Amino acid sequence: MRRQHFQDRSIEARLREEAAGRQADLKRAAFIPHLSLSLAYLHQFDLEFVPEDIGIAGLTLTWNIFDGGRTRRDLAEARKTQRQASIGKAETQSQVTVEVVALTRKVEESRSLLRASELGLEAAQANLRVAKDKFDQKALLLKDLLSAQLDAARADYQLREAGLACLTAESELERALGGED
Repeated sequence: MRRQHFQDRSIEARLREEAAGRQADLKRAAFIPHLSLSLAYLHQFDLEFVPEDIGIAGLTLTWNIFDGGRTRRDLAEARKTQRQASIGKAETQSQVTVEVVALTRKVEESRSLLRASELGLEAAQANLRVAKDKFDQKALLLKDLLSAQLDAARADYQLREAGLACLTAESELERALGGED
């Protein structure tokens, strides 16, 4: 779900709301009477017993008053659908906001972890330099020097893992906001 663009989800919810609004408008239009105007003109040739020119105008009013309440029920259902679509749109916007905030927080946390890993590597490398100097002066055992090297290697590994996690979090946020897939 995270791979789907937040923008697409918002647009989809907005379109559902607009469609429900149009449907409600159509149901409301059923209450409006239909009025039509008809005009006709007839010209007779070679007939002496009827008038030569005949013009007809007429108005027709159609209004279905007695439909058993069907129109009102349809309108109520359309309004209910419209309210549900509005609620769905608001819910989608809230979900999008929550997910963006969560992804942004994840990016910030991974950047903080990356910075902490960088500091840990610097400290491990400093300890390794001190251990090498002590080993050269015969003030440190080989196992302690190897332990310092292991700590430096672990710190380097943690830095690489933190960098990867940071890049992953940034790419997830970019993808979610509609960036390149």
